[in-house]
Amino acid sequence: TNVENLQSSLEGNTLFFDNINKFFFKELNIRCKDGTNKNVFILKNQNLLFDKNCNYKIGDQNIEPKKNIFVSTKIDNDFDKFKDLLEFKEIEYKNGYYILDKDIVIDKNYHFSKNKKLIVKEGTNIDILNDSLITSEGSILFEGTEKNPITIKSSDGKGSLILSHNKYIINFVKFENLSYPKDKSKILHGGLNVINSDLEIINSEVKSSNGEDGINIVSSMSLIQNLKASNIKSDAI
Repeated sequence: TNVENLQSSLEGNTLFFDNINKFFFKELNIRCKDGTNKNVFILKNQNLLFDKNCNYKIGDQNIEPKKNIFVSTKIDNDFDKFKDLLEFKEIEYKNGYYILDKDIVIDKNYHFSKNKKLIVKEGTNIDILNDSLITSEGSILFEGTEKNPITIKSSDGKGSLILSHNKYIINFVKFENLSYPKDKSKILHGGLNVINSDLEIINSEVKSSNGEDGINIVSSMSLIQNLKASNIKSDAI
């Protein structure tokens, strides 16, 4: 039985299921130590009561839920393995802020640390390749203009971003051909993912998304104005 891309998360005694496939539908076989046996059908975004005395299978494959893998609580598992975004010589420090006003190519996972502020200036192009990921816990202002927008794209269709636990302002930014994070410990489906943050998206565009969602916003206060979306596989937001 094919359970590719199945994600499960255990929060308390509730077992959650998710899958990148919008039409995910599988039969779950539950066998318990007290002799109780039952079969239930699970869909994308479904949950059920978890019993540690039971075994859960889809076909002949055991389902072993990981505790609290949802992004709202465990987004920072692997940041120590990421390279520091500030290693780019194109990012300069001026008057208390880090400034990016030159094009960069991201081909590895990079992280922008908390307690720092970054301004991405108008006309800047960021290309994220090779299933790479930009994550941030520091505040970022994307300062594009109508005549000279910022472009965040993936030339090979295999790049994404996670912005978390801070304030992010996105003005005149084009998100093009992004995918979704491939980290199995995080259930995220967007090219741009914003978690537990204050977010403003204004005068921006997301198009040609290779993930299920163009933008994925989780547990965040959001202001969205004049956002265009086109050629999205499933949901724009």
